[in-house]
Amino acid sequence: MTQNSQANAAQGTLAGSSTLVEETPLGLSAEQMTKSNPDAVNKLQEEAKAEDRRRLTELQAAFKEDPNFAMEAFTAGLSVEAAKAKRYDAIAPKVTELEKQVSDLKAQVESGKVTITRKDEGATSFEGKSTDDVEAEALKIWEADGDLRAEFGGEKGAFLAAFKRDPKEFRSKK
Repeated sequence: MTQNSQANAAQGTLAGSSTLVEETPLGLSAEQMTKSNPDAVNKLQEEAKAEDRRRLTELQAAFKEDPNFAMEAFTAGLSVEAAKAKRYDAIAPKVTELEKQVSDLKAQVESGKVTITRKDEGATSFEGKSTDDVEAEALKIWEADGDLRAEFGGEKGAFLAAFKRDPKEFRSKK
């Protein structure tokens, strides 16, 4: 007999005979499994719940500063390590951007130039001026206005900080 004829004969023999079906707990539906062994099913469910509670606790501990992210990670089924990787991927570009901003600000401070900006108004007229020039302008206003000194309780430092935040407010009082 050739190999093909042997295979066909074997298939014919097997096709005509009944096959054994092994039933295992893995092959049962959830309903069948619950009926056949409710104690084992309950135990497995309790173990799964305990594992979920443990994972949630670990995620909450790892992301104390952002509980919403911890819940998102839990809902997505992430482990603490996978959640940290996801978080790193999300914040890495922001960190790079902030590091560049810090570098730029350090360069400005070292050069003696300040650029003060407000989100609602854009750059003030300080751009390109040295810190000394800005303070000289503020001190000129400070010295000329007794009411202003009284308003700040004689605290020149507080006035300088306020002037740097919003010079327009004080320039209009000249």
